Amino acid sequence: MAASIREPVRLSVNLSPEVAEALRSLAEKKGATISEIVRNAIATEKFLTEEQEKHSQVLIKEKDGSIKQLVLR
Repeated sequence: MAASIREPVRLSVNLSPEVAEALRSLAEKKGATISEIVRNAIATEKFLTEEQEKHSQVLIKEKDGSIKQLVLR
């Protein structure tokens, strides 16, 4: 069976000027498109939500070796 071809879904969202500028800035810093930044942000949010649902801890290790916990609401 051939794989189905899925067409991209075009969305329209309203963003504050600050959020729109943050998207542009991130895209420029990473050499990516705004669409790529949004897709990555959604994937990250999905991952973090799934981990939170499993009662996992998300930890961040600083350069100095200290560890802090990311707490989501």
